[in-house]
Amino acid sequence: STLEILGATKVTLNLSVNRPTAFVCVRLNDVKLDGSSTRVAYAVMNLTHRNGHHRAQKLIPGRQYRVNIQLSDAAYSFIRGHRLRVAISTTYWPMIWPSPETVELTLHTRNSSIELPVRPSRGGPKLKPFLAAEEGPPMPATVLSAGASGNTVSRDVLSGRVEVLSERGGDKAVIDEHGLEVGGRKTIERMSITEGDPLSAETEMTVGNQVKRDGFDVEVFARTHLTSTKDEFFLIADLDVYESKDRVLAKRWSVAFPRRGI
Repeated sequence: STLEILGATKVTLNLSVNRPTAFVCVRLNDVKLDGSSTRVAYAVMNLTHRNGHHRAQKLIPGRQYRVNIQLSDAAYSFIRGHRLRVAISTTYWPMIWPSPETVELTLHTRNSSIELPVRPSRGGPKLKPFLAAEEGPPMPATVLSAGASGNTVSRDVLSGRVEVLSERGGDKAVIDEHGLEVGGRKTIERMSITEGDPLSAETEMTVGNQVKRDGFDVEVFARTHLTSTKDEFFLIADLDVYESKDRVLAKRWSVAFPRRGI
């Protein structure tokens, strides 16, 4: 009635691409009766690292390559009537930075395969129940305010630019034992790209945090901003520290470094 998998799915792909630098992203999905799907397992391979991570080896456009990819471990049950989908792409924004040029990948299915770690319905190893989780007692603290979190995706219909905004807020609390106020940490990530233009990719992350009690108030803010050209990455990083609302430190780093097959 069901198909259960336990472990890592293995995929062998016979493929060719039209660029010297490319990624391949493989996802195993569970497609429901209404057409919606759930990602079960996935993996990303930088094809310039197809022979290992010790050095990048550019691809020869048009040449066929055989690559073995192991997806992430999964314990999953596919219900009768659902379908399994193997989705393959050359981008996975914003999880990975896009290749410097748009890539066309050709999959030669005759010599490609997938191996599922099927868990036998009978005669397989018996799984023992997990022991109860163990943890120490929580530190006594009083929550002053709850942090808010959210994720939004916006699209500019004229330019085709898509922005992913992720906001994660932490609770602000006072540790009862000694009155130290901690938290209020807020992280904001902005990741944007214009469809069809991989060099338009841009990410920015800002993080702020505060620690204080009587006579002591310190705030730290950090920001990073990343862009790229065909050959280089450009990273700008800022750090600002405030004590009792007065800025006591301000630093900026600006570096460029080669892409080296990314």
